[in-house]
Amino acid sequence: MNKLILISLVIFFTICSKSWAEGLIGKGLICEGIGQPWHPQVWFFDDGYIFHIDFDDSRKEGTFVNQKTNYITNAKFIIWSTVVADSKYKLNRKTLKLELSQWDNNNFQEVYFYYQCRITNWAGIEEFFKPQMDKLKEDLKKNKI
Repeated sequence: MNKLILISLVIFFTICSKSWAEGLIGKGLICEGIGQPWHPQVWFFDDGYIFHIDFDDSRKEGTFVNQKTNYITNAKFIIWSTVVADSKYKLNRKTLKLELSQWDNNNFQEVYFYYQCRITNWAGIEEFFKPQMDKLKEDLKKNKI
């Protein structure tokens, strides 16, 4: 009887975890620091991964995918981690507040950063980076060679 209940729970959570992830493909997040002007966090869900999108003015095309990683979902949170700075992300699906935790090797403790996110699509992400792209294009026009 206990095995039957356990198997039923495993099947239930397997089905629910897939349904909790539905609807994320093609959506993006633009997250701005709460109380601090931290570097914005921009993320995009596609093909079963979450992609960190950032701007690099050393590249002619500007925006680029910095890193892709797997994510897990449940009814309340979307959670993922990256190897860069040993970062862990936890997005509250209801409030869209993002918690970023990183290990501080200097002080041997976990440090937390908080962001408020808004949902967008790829066009919204391009629009978000447009001022930086326009500045890059103007700077490139000044090049003599």
